[in-house]
Amino acid sequence: MIIKEINRARTAGFCFGVRRALRLAEKALRGNNKIYSLGPLIHNPHVVNSLTERGIEVIPDLKSVPGEQVLIRSHGAAPQVFQQAEEADISIIDATCPFVKRVQSQAAELVRNGYQVLIVGQEDHPEVQGILGWAGGGAVVIESLADLDQLALNNNKVGILAQTTQNRSKYFNIVSNMLGKTQELRVFDTICHTSQARQEEAAAISQRVDVMVVIGGKNSANTCQLVDICRKNVPTYHIEEAEDLTPEMLHEAFVVGVTAGASTPDWIIEEVIERMSMYDDEMEKVKDGEVEAVNNIAPTEAVAEAETVTEPETSEQEAVTEPEAASEAEAVT
Repeated sequence: MIIKEINRARTAGFCFGVRRALRLAEKALRGNNKIYSLGPLIHNPHVVNSLTERGIEVIPDLKSVPGEQVLIRSHGAAPQVFQQAEEADISIIDATCPFVKRVQSQAAELVRNGYQVLIVGQEDHPEVQGILGWAGGGAVVIESLADLDQLALNNNKVGILAQTTQNRSKYFNIVSNMLGKTQELRVFDTICHTSQARQEEAAAISQRVDVMVVIGGKNSANTCQLVDICRKNVPTYHIEEAEDLTPEMLHEAFVVGVTAGASTPDWIIEEVIERMSMYDDEMEKVKDGEVEAVNNIAPTEAVAEAETVTEPETSEQEAVTEPEAASEAEAVT
C-alpha cells in the first residue's frame, strides 16, 4: 500500500447548527450537575457519550422529568413537545438548528394558507418528525420517486419542502416530477447551504481519488447522503472512528479522499488521517490544504471545540431565522 496523498474536504466536520447546539449544552451545564436531552443532541455517538459523562442524560420523552431542564436536539421537535413541557413546568433549552426552524415555520405557514404539504426526506428521521408536527400532522413524506406514484392528493394547492440535509439533485428531481400533478405548486429550497457545499465538495473530491472515506455516525442522515454521493464515483467506506479503518479499505489506493458529516468533531477526522499515515510511512502529504500535522484532541473536548466559533455563525443564524422570499421558487402549473 503506497498512499501518496490524502485529500481532506474543507467542509468536513461540525456545521453551524451543531456548533450552536453544543454551545447551548455547554452553557446549560455551567452550574448544573444534571440536565436532559430529548433524544441525542446530535447524531454522533462519541460526542453524545462525552456529553453524558459531563451530565447530560438522553431521554426518549418528557414523562419522567417534570420541573427539570431539557435540551431540544438540533433536529428540532414538534410543537406538542413544547406544549407538554410548559404543562409539566419543564424548562426548555431550544437547540433546534435555525435552518430547521425555518422549515418548520414554512410548513406551518403553508398549512395556514390551505396547502397540502409534501416533505422530501427520511420519514423516521427526528427532523422530519418534527416538521410533520408543525404541519399539523397532515403532511406527506416523500422518500423517493416511487412514492410519487402512490401519492393521492386531495388538494389542488401543494407546497413542497426538503429535509435540510437532503441530496439536492434528488430533491429537485422529485420536484420536477411533481410538475403537472397539481394546479399550484410552491417549491421551497430548504436544503442547508452548508449541507449543499459539503455534498458538492464530496462529489468533486470523489472524482479525483482512488478511495473515499466518509466519517460520521451511522444514523446521521447527512453523512449517509455523502456516502451515497461518493459511491457513484469511487469505492467508498463509511466509518465512525479511526478504529473502523482497516488496511484492506485502502489497498492499492494512491490517493485517498476524506470527508465527514456535520456532527463529526475535528479530533475524530484527525485520528482517521493519523491512522492512514501509520499504514504507510511513504505517505507524502495531506491536502485540504491546511492540515500539516495531526493534533490529538481528547474526546471530552468536543464541546470546548465548538466554543471557538463566534461572529460569522451569528450572522448566519440571523439570516435564516426569517424565511426569505429568495429561498422560494414558485411554479404554477
